[in-house]
Amino acid sequence: MAIIWKEEYSLGIEGIDNQHKKFIAILSSLSKALSERREKDIIADILLDLQEYAEMHLAFEEKYFEKFHYENEEEHNKEHRYYRWKIQEFIDRHKAEDQLLSIEMLHFLEDWLEEHIMKSDKKYVECFRRNGIK
Repeated sequence: MAIIWKEEYSLGIEGIDNQHKKFIAILSSLSKALSERREKDIIADILLDLQEYAEMHLAFEEKYFEKFHYENEEEHNKEHRYYRWKIQEFIDRHKAEDQLLSIEMLHFLEDWLEEHIMKSDKKYVECFRRNGIK
């Protein structure tokens, strides 16, 4: 099933919303592939996309957390470290040909959308806007 961008995901910061749209597209690709039973064909590409997303998006946020002295920087960056660790774990499991990997990845990414993007990321919006990021 395709997962689409909804306005409720928006932080109102164009650059970050565009990055989050990329995440939604990756999540949607995995979800669709699972529903069509072709996840084995794309899992390596999905993992690469998730790694690249981390390097681009998470680093972007972290740069501004430091620059703006964001009060929840350490807590937020801890979540980012967990994301990076989890993606590496998925890569290692893929190499070991773990049969449950795709389903667990989907659950992790859906939780990331719900808990991190929808909750944690919304906490820094005020700080970013106050510092001119729109």
